[in-house]
Amino acid sequence: MREIKFRAWDNNRHGYCYFDLFHCWGGLVKGTGIPYLDIRENITEQFTGLRDKNGREIYEGDKVAVFRNGNRTHEIITVEWHDNGYHLPRYISLSMDAYDDMDYEIIGNIHENPELLK
Repeated sequence: MREIKFRAWDNNRHGYCYFDLFHCWGGLVKGTGIPYLDIRENITEQFTGLRDKNGREIYEGDKVAVFRNGNRTHEIITVEWHDNGYHLPRYISLSMDAYDDMDYEIIGNIHENPELLK
């Protein structure tokens, strides 16, 4: 079972606040990074339950580079939520175990690295 964790991007402070459900009261969170953030006014992203090849937690909004059999491909993809789980658009579901030859590395996110969206 995966951990239920979130991060919220604070547009005013240009940084993330990381938190779990135990630290959320009526839309306000007390997390790490930025204390007491109103998540109703900011972008909230959920932890996928997966880690990249370096052990970093993968969240919605992360930009990941795709590796096949240990070799980096030219694909850079944004992690998004779809009907039944986290997916790499136009690609595969992150929850599928059938792709053991594939790995991912976080290279940025949609907030701190907008140049990766091009």
